[in-house]
Amino acid sequence: MDLFLQQLSNGLVVGSTYAVVAVGFALAFTVLRVIQFAHPDVFMIGMFSGMMAAGIVPGGGLAVALIGGAVGSTAIGAVIERMHGVRFSQTQVWRILGSLGFSPQKPEKQAIERNEDAVRSWKRRTWPALKKKPSEKAD
Repeated sequence: MDLFLQQLSNGLVVGSTYAVVAVGFALAFTVLRVIQFAHPDVFMIGMFSGMMAAGIVPGGGLAVALIGGAVGSTAIGAVIERMHGVRFSQTQVWRILGSLGFSPQKPEKQAIERNEDAVRSWKRRTWPALKKKPSEKAD
């Protein structure tokens, strides 16, 4: 029974790893319209560096492995960029972020309809009531 549970958990880990790599391929191809074959290599080096970091730091566990994996993947990405001159343009990065649901939420210019008198009145009357006072402590 122990062997069955071990093999079941190994299968789930390997399957989820394949799924993450496949999603990375799909995202890169969908957004950039380029097949990026370096993706699994970067993923592998990130996993390996996370495993090494967890083994080096005594009692580090998952947190150290995640940080080590992120550092390893970032380092190999920087090496690939430096050696081969491959980097994302600002347009490509915004396409990737947009496909993941992020948006800048930054107005490009000031609203034309802005009423300066109403803003001053709001700052004078409403804002002090909303603003936290330094002497008040939350329970």
